[in-house]
Order: sequence, then C-alpha cells, then structure tokens
Amino acid sequence: VYRLVFMFRDKIGTVKMALTTAMFVLAVVIGLFGSAIQFYPGYKYIQEFSPRAGTGAEGRSGYEWATSWSLHLEELVGQFIPFFAGVSVNDPEAKGGYWGRNAFKDNTEYTGFFPILIGIVGMALWRRRETWFFVGMAAFALVYALGATTPLFYIFYAIIPNVGKLRAPSMIMFLFSFSFAMLAAFGIDALIKLRNAAKTRITKKLHKALMITASALTVLALLFTAAGKPL
Repeated sequence: VYRLVFMFRDKIGTVKMALTTAMFVLAVVIGLFGSAIQFYPGYKYIQEFSPRAGTGAEGRSGYEWATSWSLHLEELVGQFIPFFAGVSVNDPEAKGGYWGRNAFKDNTEYTGFFPILIGIVGMALWRRRETWFFVGMAAFALVYALGATTPLFYIFYAIIPNVGKLRAPSMIMFLFSFSFAMLAAFGIDALIKLRNAAKTRITKKLHKALMITASALTVLALLFTAAGKPL
C-alpha cells in the first residue's frame, strides 16, 4: 500500500501499478503454499482443537483474552530504562521482581535509549519517504502492543480476523524495535553527511550539540550508577 501510494503520486502508469500489485499478491500466494506444511496444521489446531476454539475452558477468547499481557505504561517506561517494571522470578524472596499490572512478566520489550534517541534525530534530519514508512510502522506496532491500555485496540479487534483467539499483543514490539533500528541508521547517516558538509557554521553547531548531549548522558549514567539497584 505504501509503495502504491507513492507510485500514484509519482504518476506511474496504471498498468505498471496493477502489474506490481499482481506480482506482490502472487508472491504472497507462493509463500503461503510453500509454508503451508508448517502453518496449516497450526491453523487447524487453533480452529478445532485448541481451548481457544471455544470448545475448551471458558475465557479463552474474547476481548479480555486478546488484551491480556498488553503493554502498560510501566513497561512503556521500560523502553528507556531497561527492566523498569522488573521481571518475574521463581524465588518470592528475591528483590527487584515484576511489579506491573500483568499477571507476571518474564521478558522485556526494551528497544534501547540510544536507538530511540538517534531514531528521533533520523526523523528530524532524514527527509526521505522511507522515514515515514518506519515511523508509521513503529506507531502501529506501539498502539497495537498497548492493547487495552488505549481504546484503539477495539479497531484491531473488530477488523483483524482471529484477534480474539490470540493474546499478548505486546509481542508485536519487535516491529517497533526494528523500525527504530532503521530510523537510528538514517539518523547516523544524516549526522555523518551533515558533519561532512561544507558549511562550517553548521558543523561547529553540530559538534557542540553532540558534545552537550554526550556530556548530559554521561552525567545521567553516573547518577544512575551511584543510585544503585533501587533506581
């Protein structure tokens, strides 16, 4: 869809747009047939034999089931501060366990402070179409992962087949992390090009901004280190 929109804007011919769409659909069909030996048995299991098929235990489908293990605000803070909400541990006496709103948590969706920081730089400096694609994909993944935290998940629940039989929408966050990895790459590339630009005034300002940012982050890291485990 993204590619077709820009083909339309660039006034690419209708025939070429139709051919591109047909080839894409053909590729999807070939991929589905090629992987059917693995995915079709799983599909049959979910439809007929799984507790989520409606023939087993109660409460294994529906909106509440679909939104269980959503990404809550405390896990969202964990995008910048790793393990902010903690993780579940087997030893109840262990310190620093999970304190969020899910039943338990044995993983983290941490993307990384620096990829997000430099990814934002990429949004600001990399003025190309690809930026908007990955910004859109990151936004979609984040909204979906938040699940019941926002009312927007009702849209996905209504229009995407079988969402009511799935759960843990936060698992989609790998697409958010991938998008920001790409945006960070764009940001680094833009900074390198800006640094090599002939405009000395911009170069000096850029160096100054980078030094201030690096110094501030160093001070922040030292404060976190001095605070120890409680923080």
